[in-house]
Amino acid sequence: MQDLVKECESSIEGIRKDQIFYNAKIHMDKGNIEGYKKAIETLTSISDWKNSQEKIEECNQRIFEIQEKVKADLLEKERQEELKRQEALRRAKRNKKIALISLMIVGVIIAITFVMT
Repeated sequence: MQDLVKECESSIEGIRKDQIFYNAKIHMDKGNIEGYKKAIETLTSISDWKNSQEKIEECNQRIFEIQEKVKADLLEKERQEELKRQEALRRAKRNKKIALISLMIVGVIIAITFVMT
């Protein structure tokens, strides 16, 4: 009878840990840092169960990858903004040159008109 009780307790504990493991996988499936952190927290409570330790390492790797992607995206955004800023400066210089040349042409035309009359 004692063996049967121990077997039932062991089965119940296995079911409990399976549920925790399943909940951690649900958090992982969210695919964001918060989900992975919650999964790590959950899996840590059953780190000796199934491949929980591997899943914790996978979560840490995914968090790292997401953080690196965010950094890369931020750098790319900054680079694009700098390119836009440089293009705006280039256009402003070009427009200034065009305005000066136009003004000089108008001045020459006025001078020629004045001399001819």
